[in-house]
Amino acid sequence: MAGIGMRPCHGLKLGPYLLPPTDEDAPFLQKLWPKVLMAVHAGRTLRVDADILETLLDGCPRDCLNLRDKREELASAIKPLLETGDDVSEATAELISSALDYHDQILEDNCGLCRLGKFHNILYVMVALAVEFNVQDTYVIIRLLEAIHRCEGGLDRIVLPAVVGPKITYMVCAWKPETDTAEEARYHLKFFLIHAMKSKLAFPSRDETQLYRMIDAPIINMQCASPLYVAVQNNDEDAVLFLLQHGANPVVGGQLCPFTSVLMRLSNCARDTISYRPKCGCKYGQCPCELARPIPYPEVAVSVFRILLRAIAIPILIYNGHPLEVLQFLVHPRLYCDKLLSKEPPSLRHFSRVVVRDTLNKNWALPHGTHSLELPESLVKYVNLQT
Repeated sequence: MAGIGMRPCHGLKLGPYLLPPTDEDAPFLQKLWPKVLMAVHAGRTLRVDADILETLLDGCPRDCLNLRDKREELASAIKPLLETGDDVSEATAELISSALDYHDQILEDNCGLCRLGKFHNILYVMVALAVEFNVQDTYVIIRLLEAIHRCEGGLDRIVLPAVVGPKITYMVCAWKPETDTAEEARYHLKFFLIHAMKSKLAFPSRDETQLYRMIDAPIINMQCASPLYVAVQNNDEDAVLFLLQHGANPVVGGQLCPFTSVLMRLSNCARDTISYRPKCGCKYGQCPCELARPIPYPEVAVSVFRILLRAIAIPILIYNGHPLEVLQFLVHPRLYCDKLLSKEPPSLRHFSRVVVRDTLNKNWALPHGTHSLELPESLVKYVNLQT
C-alpha cells in the first residue's frame, strides 16, 4: 500500500512542530506521535500510509471532518512529516495516494458504496494539501478528482467556491471550503484545471450519455447547471471571464444556456420598461416612443453579456431546440437599437480570435496555449479575452 516516504529516521531533525505530544495537543497529533516514535525506535523510514490514516480517524465522530477547522487540524498534524523530506511535492503525492487507498478500501468493504462522512472527507484534506504544496503528479491528482466525482456525482465543493464564493457555497452545500475568497478559490480551481487539461480529463453525465470537461461539469446543487451558467446568473464578471478563458462553453442550448439566460434578462428589462411607459398619442405602427425611452439595463448584466460575446462567433442561439433566429420575438428590438447586439457580421479579427481559441480548446491548450502563439502581448490579451 502506498505511503509517504521520508528521509531515514537516523539523524532526523524534528522541527519545532514535531515535539512529543502534550495534553494540549490536538487529538490527531496525539494519535500520530506514537506511530512516529515507533518508527524512530525501529530505525524505519517515516511513512504515513493508509493504516496510519485509519488510526488517526479511528474513534473520531463520523462528521469530524465536516468542519473546516478539523480538516485543517488534521492537515497541520501531517504537514511536519511532509516537510522533513527533500521533496515536499512528491511526499504529498504519496500521501494523497495513501488517502485514496484508504478511501478505496472503505469503498470496497462497503460493497462499492461510499460511506461519506470522515471516510470521504479525508479527500478534501488532500485537496488542500495538493494545492498548498503544488503537487506535480498529474496521475495522483486525477485519481483524487475522479474519486470525489464518483462518490458525489460532481465537483461542487471544488468548483462552486470559485464561481459564487465560499459564503454562498456554504449556504448551498452546507460545506465551508478551505478558501476565504472567490479569488483564492479560483486559484485552487486553476490548479486542478491545469492537471485536468494535461490528462484530457472528462466526466460522464448522470445518465452517462455525455462527457463533460471539468470546466463544464454540471454543478449538482445548482440543478446540474454548468459553472458558467451559475457565474452568469450571479453576475460575477471575474468568474465569467475566468471560466471562458479556460474553455467554458457559453452556448449550450436549452434553458440552462449561459448566453441565452443573460440575453433574456436584458430583453425582459427592455420589455418591462417599455410596457410601463406613460401613454402617448401614437396610434399606428411601431410606437417611436419605444425607441426613444431610455432602458435602465443592469450594468453588471451588460458587462457579463459583452464578455460572453468575446467568445462567440455569431450569436445564433438555440432555445428549446429551435434556432433563435426563428424565434426573434424572444429578443427585444431595443437590444439592436442600443447596440448590445448587431445585425452586421463581426469583424475578421473577432472571427480569427474565436477560431484560434476553438482550435486551442480542442487540443486541450486553454488558456496556457495563448502564450505559445508567438504573438505581440496586446494580441495575446485579445485572444485570451482580456480586451
